[in-house]
Amino acid sequence: MLTHSYYEEDPRVRREAEALVAAGRAVDVYGLRRPGDDAEGLIDGVRLHRIDVQRHQGAGVGTYVREYLSGVSATIAGGTSEIQRGVIATRGLGLPRG
Repeated sequence: MLTHSYYEEDPRVRREAEALVAAGRAVDVYGLRRPGDDAEGLIDGVRLHRIDVQRHQGAGVGTYVREYLSGVSATIAGGTSEIQRGVIATRGLGLPRG
């Protein structure tokens, strides 16, 4: 699940996520991260992935565009690292792909 809110403060998202967990589903929620929050967490069986983005109520479009673009660049950087680890594993260590 993806939400532009703080998981702990959004009862709609929490109810839906916890209902899915109760039904036996694995649930990951990607939401905003407040200062002082851990980047990862587990609440009532729901795995949280907190993105280092603040909520800016009433902010201008420029604020949201800047945050979106910084998130995209972080995703690309993370994917690049993952690709490099795969290359090292297959070519350098001779491990099978998969």
